Amino acid sequence: MNVIRRVLRLKYGAEFRTDVETFVSREVVDAAIVRGRYELPPLSGTRYTAFVDPSGGSADSMTLAIGHFAGDAQDLSVLDAVREVRPPFSPESVVEEFAGLLRNYRIVTVVGDRYGGECRLNGFASTDRIPAGTEIGKRSVC
Repeated sequence: MNVIRRVLRLKYGAEFRTDVETFVSREVVDAAIVRGRYELPPLSGTRYTAFVDPSGGSADSMTLAIGHFAGDAQDLSVLDAVREVRPPFSPESVVEEFAGLLRNYRIVTVVGDRYGGECRLNGFASTDRIPAGTEIGKRSVC
């Protein structure tokens, strides 16, 4: 157990799952990475999906991932872009920043959790941020 986990366990009673640590080996993950590539530009004709983990801006990071399916059978998942904004930050400013990236990928649906019992990312639906027709409030869609 590393030092950080030991401190979190002793100080806060934190528990960490260990049964999934070897689900995918480090070697498999490393083999799937293209060294020196940090982001893929949007391709015309490709349908992208966005996933977001919102935050209030004071304790946790706010993250965004954009990906698509590829391959002849659409059975290959490709992670095209990832963003993390670490606190402290203004959630509204981060939504604005993320919305610009979503626009570049022609994304009109953002999937995420309902942080704090509400969909914190309703700001994505504003027509000046991403195209009209953005789905909001379905399941975990913001």
